[in-house]
Amino acid sequence: MSCVFVAISGHTSCAPQTHFIDTHTRRNEVGDYVIHWETLPLMEGKVDIFVSDNPHRFPDSPMMTEMISNQMATYDASDDVSRKFFLLVFNDRQAAITAARLPITDSSINMRDMGGYITASGYPVRWGMIARSGALLGMTDRDSALIDNFKIKSRLILSEAVDHKENHGDLPGVETRIIPTIVPCNYDKRLSHILDGDVTPDMVKDMQVQYLTDLAYQNKAQFSEALHFLLDHKNYPILISDRLGKDRVGFLVMLIQCILDVSHNDIIHEYLESNQVLSASRMVPSGYTYPSEVQESLTEYYRCRESDLNAVMGTLIRRHGSIAKYIEDVLDVRMAEQRLLRKMLLFTGKVTPLSK
Repeated sequence: MSCVFVAISGHTSCAPQTHFIDTHTRRNEVGDYVIHWETLPLMEGKVDIFVSDNPHRFPDSPMMTEMISNQMATYDASDDVSRKFFLLVFNDRQAAITAARLPITDSSINMRDMGGYITASGYPVRWGMIARSGALLGMTDRDSALIDNFKIKSRLILSEAVDHKENHGDLPGVETRIIPTIVPCNYDKRLSHILDGDVTPDMVKDMQVQYLTDLAYQNKAQFSEALHFLLDHKNYPILISDRLGKDRVGFLVMLIQCILDVSHNDIIHEYLESNQVLSASRMVPSGYTYPSEVQESLTEYYRCRESDLNAVMGTLIRRHGSIAKYIEDVLDVRMAEQRLLRKMLLFTGKVTPLSK
């Protein structure tokens, strides 16, 4: 599921209710939005669908109305680069906000919105606050237009180098903070060893688990600075980037979601979303010409695995009792600061009408 929401009471409130509403929105091959929903327990009646460019402000009148039993609707978009958010109001009393999480880009920038996931308290993570990506390289004009619609104010780059001498691509008009690493990673060298046949698929898997664990402890200053950057509301909306958008970014996003108390299943789901973009065939088009074991190693190199993230999360919990405690003790982000981040990123208020 790319979007998960709990029911929220009233047309504009977001207090948790007994009904659970599961939504999923995607863009089809022609760029139109396909909105799916399911209610538990089953609900009869109608759903009003409001459409906006802003996830926090919606018009007074719905764009369309469907029977809840239809479980889907299609919104005809005027183009394939604009970004729309949908407020679904069920029987004038329960609501959810949904959007297409992953833009369909021409390049492999691995970009998506972190919004929409549900916390244990029943509140959704705000849309349009934090996005994540890899390096913004090889982008087409269409890709640039897609990113413009994320309305990014600040870009936080988790560098793999200690000297900032990396090309992460430019984002004009956006304030950029580059946080250097403590322990550099030479991706080109790793890839060269794989292509030379020096690394087996099992070695790649073991290497990735060790790499994530090293990030947690040997690179703690980078993640501490990143989390403190997120505590300043003036920096939002924020784009978090690294080279591929899956390792350092994936680890930081996991920490953020743990602070917000997102479910473990959704944390894993978010981590695995990179697999939709970073296939070995897309990243190394000539990979099919190599021996089969090299091809398998390449596949494992670019793949995000549930077992890898579970392993590092398990290590943090065993050593510190909880990931929140690891964040406090090792990354020096106090519990009060973690509560502040929840206040900033969780949708606990009301949707503002566009007329106001």
